[in-house]
Amino acid sequence: MLFRRTGRWFFGVSIFLTSVLVVLSSTVYAAKVTLDYMVLANEQEYQVMSRAVEAFEKENPDIDIRVDWPSPGEYYDKLLVRLASGTAPDITRIVIEQFQGLAIKGAFLDITSYVEKLRASDPSFARQWDDYIPVLLTAFRYNGRLYGLPADWNNTLIFYNSRLFDEAGIAYPSENWTTDDFVSIAQKLTKWGAKGVQQWGFATVPDGIFVNLAPWVLTFGGKILNDDWTRVELNRPEGINGLRFMRDLIHKYHVHPTLPELQGTWSGALFIEERVAMTQNGRWDVPMFRAGNPKLAFDVQHQPIGPTGARGVPFGAASLSISRTTKHPEEALKFVAFVTGPKGQAILNKLGSSLPVLKSVVASPEFSNPALPPKSQVRFIEAAKYSQLIPSPPSYGKLAPVIGTEVLKMLRGEQSPEQTALNIQTQGDIILKTPVQ
Repeated sequence: MLFRRTGRWFFGVSIFLTSVLVVLSSTVYAAKVTLDYMVLANEQEYQVMSRAVEAFEKENPDIDIRVDWPSPGEYYDKLLVRLASGTAPDITRIVIEQFQGLAIKGAFLDITSYVEKLRASDPSFARQWDDYIPVLLTAFRYNGRLYGLPADWNNTLIFYNSRLFDEAGIAYPSENWTTDDFVSIAQKLTKWGAKGVQQWGFATVPDGIFVNLAPWVLTFGGKILNDDWTRVELNRPEGINGLRFMRDLIHKYHVHPTLPELQGTWSGALFIEERVAMTQNGRWDVPMFRAGNPKLAFDVQHQPIGPTGARGVPFGAASLSISRTTKHPEEALKFVAFVTGPKGQAILNKLGSSLPVLKSVVASPEFSNPALPPKSQVRFIEAAKYSQLIPSPPSYGKLAPVIGTEVLKMLRGEQSPEQTALNIQTQGDIILKTPVQ
């Protein structure tokens, strides 16, 4: 009897201890979640993002972030392969130009309800939600639903070499300068020598849509596409005037290098080498300017005002989006909220290659009064009030090469601005009407 009782006691204790061990063991292993994060970044951006990942893991020891870092040129091809093979990463960084094309394929998790739940249950995230720059949240809605939180963004302004302005005795551009002022200053800063131009007044990426095309078309009151991105609207007087201005900077005013003169180099390199006084760019190239020429003295100014009173400033953004097939949506959102929140944004801001998505970080001394140029980078944020989202339809990947090809023909002098606009409209409308596969 004692034996039986003892046996029962021993057996019962054994069962109890085993159960406790199983529970404890399963708790330990079940709580450790691994998230696959596919990051679009150059080397500098990857290093900074790695620090943000480390900071998140330190605060959340129950979540591991496994980072996949393909080369930027292979990023979207690799992502499409992973989506097709059913091995999509839990979290991806997606630029706005690619966002709709992937959203229409059902790549992303609709986080609308998850975000609403988090706002209701977490006061710190509720404050963070109110801290986002509002227009950035709109960018990552599709059919009225939210498919990502903004991680970073950029718009374009005029960068200028303050030393070259000082040497020429020219006042720095004012906030209210016009396109006429811009041309006049660029002409004064273009220096000719025995072998041609030694210093250009202005240079940018000739076939760029984000730089060059969109800024000048918008500045002259035109549009590239209509508001819902279903039709080309470049072929209107205002858009054609913007195209003509781009051509005239090269062939009439002679302040911008011709395409043959840009062979083997580009506007960013010329700016670093101080062979061009002004360029059109975003904050993404600031680290390169600083590293390429530590003595480079430069600042930024608002886009000039066009003849219709408009300023043409496109903006783009990147989201952190969660895969529709993730097994850990709450944990993935926790990571996304961290990177797009105050601590993550403070880390990313140290590199200076993009703009913070939170008003509080923008207001911080680290951003509003930077130790390194451009000292007036707060103008990027000021420009948000008139910035327009760069047209990014689902078929952007097919449309962009068509636009670039036709613009280059015009800039080489092979066709008129009118013909350029017509060609883009004819080909572009066909692309926009064709369903994305």
